[in-house]
Amino acid sequence: LTISECGLSTLYLPRNAIVPDEVTAYVCSETNGNSLHATALDSNILKANVGYIIEGAQGDHVFDYTTQAYTGTLSDEFHTLQGVNEDTSVSSVVKTDYTPYVLSVVDGKKGFFKYEGATFKANRAFYQKESSAKIQGFILDFEGTEGVGAVMTPPDFKAAYDLQGRRLNKVAKGVNIVSGRKVIK
Repeated sequence: LTISECGLSTLYLPRNAIVPDEVTAYVCSETNGNSLHATALDSNILKANVGYIIEGAQGDHVFDYTTQAYTGTLSDEFHTLQGVNEDTSVSSVVKTDYTPYVLSVVDGKKGFFKYEGATFKANRAFYQKESSAKIQGFILDFEGTEGVGAVMTPPDFKAAYDLQGRRLNKVAKGVNIVSGRKVIK
């Protein structure tokens, strides 16, 4: 997967895969209005055929396939992104009377914006919404921030959680879960 200079990309794979330590994977849920809520994945395994937002440094990142099961606890409401496993015409996968949106940067804002192209690229995720909504785009809201430009986790920080599953701003004293692994500080 190649992450662009904006630090984000989308990913959709046909098999479960391991999240590399240097990136953070997010799932999306719908919100009211013109935003999509992005929640950090609570597992180091990507579930097959689910769309993800990947955050990391610009460049190439390898996601190795695995036979390990997805062990996260996020429900299907967080899997609002869809995707394709090969280059596919938009008209063959987007529902009738729906508008497709892809990850883009418009006017300095990162989000899913209306897609006018004819083909989705392989292993990429997209979002679709009823056309009657007449919405040009959905700004990304990362874990309750006001869009991507507000408070964001630095790219070199690995998501950390306590044993109750609460996200931490930094690794705390005791047992923590970092990138899906137990870490004792």
